[in-house]
Amino acid sequence: MKHDLRVVIRTDASEAIGIGHFMRCLTLANALQKYGAKIRFVCRMLPEYLQDMLARNEHELVLFKHAPDMSQIDELPHAHFLEVSQQQDAIETLNAISDVSWDWIIVDHYALDARHETVLRSSVANIMVIDDVADRVHDCDLLLDQNLYSDMDSRYVGKVPDHCRLLLGPGYALLRDEFRELRQKINPRNGQVKRILVFLGGFDPYNITGNAIRALSRLDVDHLYVDVVIGEEHPYRVEVEGFCQSQKYHCHIQTTRMAELLAAADLAIGAGGSASWERCCLGVPTVSIAFADNQRAVAKALSDEGACLFLGDQDKATQQDIMNVLGAIFTNPEMLSKMSSQARSLVDGEGCIRVTELIMEAVNTKLRVRFVGEGDEMLLLEWANDPDTRQNAFSQEIISTATHKNWLRKRLSDRERCRFYIVESSDGIAIGQVRFEREDNFWEVHYSVAPLHRAQGFGRPLLGAALEKFGDDIASDTVILGQVKNDNFPSKRIFESLGFKSRFKPDEEIIVYQRSIRNDDEDIGT
Repeated sequence: MKHDLRVVIRTDASEAIGIGHFMRCLTLANALQKYGAKIRFVCRMLPEYLQDMLARNEHELVLFKHAPDMSQIDELPHAHFLEVSQQQDAIETLNAISDVSWDWIIVDHYALDARHETVLRSSVANIMVIDDVADRVHDCDLLLDQNLYSDMDSRYVGKVPDHCRLLLGPGYALLRDEFRELRQKINPRNGQVKRILVFLGGFDPYNITGNAIRALSRLDVDHLYVDVVIGEEHPYRVEVEGFCQSQKYHCHIQTTRMAELLAAADLAIGAGGSASWERCCLGVPTVSIAFADNQRAVAKALSDEGACLFLGDQDKATQQDIMNVLGAIFTNPEMLSKMSSQARSLVDGEGCIRVTELIMEAVNTKLRVRFVGEGDEMLLLEWANDPDTRQNAFSQEIISTATHKNWLRKRLSDRERCRFYIVESSDGIAIGQVRFEREDNFWEVHYSVAPLHRAQGFGRPLLGAALEKFGDDIASDTVILGQVKNDNFPSKRIFESLGFKSRFKPDEEIIVYQRSIRNDDEDIGT
């Protein structure tokens, strides 16, 4: 079934940043696209060949004018990746997405934090962050860190809102479908090395690729088949291609066959970034080299698990270093066999499916609307007294059982002035409540999502389903008002995405939204 889901992705790619952020976002975008989602990438830096890749996959792209202003960057360790201030980037991002309503924005950028994300709250229903350095605070509803760390359970404590859902570990690794499909067709390696794959990132600014292939050429190994993968803009491309040709190695430029090449390899020499999970999924024993702090932590964790052999940082990857470790590996097939099995056990290739299903959860859930009954009394009281509900309510006092009982009975006894609904899934799981109360010449709507179902994208479909039910129950057209606290950005965006217009502001703390049940522009006046 296709769904009208709109997703913005804010990421960049450059020689300094690498292409890993972009590639994992593209993998997720393609998975969402299969469900009918409309995807727009918003980028400040993106090489032309990656722009072409987006075009081939039929994703929209807004590319900011590249005008660096390093005078305004902040204190974040990777702030220089952005080349402008977070404030400027947030303004440009808002301008890039102001034309339509968006269900999600996915932010994958080490130079952006809560200061940027909070600004975007006014224009998107939900925010997802992809991170793996855990060095800053985020304002998001969903956070994905697909890497393996020894402190995984604690690394985001105090850095995300209480309601944020955390997707942690390589079980959520964003891998393309072909990795999952090939995994089912191949067995763990037996430790014999006849074919090696060298891939050290799309850019590889230190040309460790060159060191690796020269080290391989100096080994006294007969009939070794070598695949070398580099990016289209690898700074040493001509040199690497020339050396591969002289040694009869097979050089692949920006290949789309990475899964196939890994499946055929008995051993890989690779960077400690997101490609680690591709290798693990297919059970490829790996000599891992780190190009950044986060890669070092991942490679060390994998080494501790026995899933790779961590050579060290790029400065430890000289030709001689690589020759030494390869010489030791070739004489120890049992170690390689165990490494293959352990790597394979960590990643099952289903991560992108899991993440996609969570993002699509609300639009995939068929909702039905029923009238509230007396049997819902305690459920509604529990929802009403939830701390987040009270914080966004106009009165933040805890509601007593007696007060709630009297309040509910009055509303259930007068359907001429109150239509009170529970919105639930097709299997009867309560998602939230929506209430319409009649005033002189309009109805005022109040709604809340059940605490267990927040930050899952249910706000818009819940209110939308109740509006449709209310329209069916009311014979004549009517005007509906909704009042929202000015700092409740998710609720404001939900009203706006359902065609409500802000008509007047009784004070600076409240915004009043209005629409008719037919969603025309009838105005009740101010």
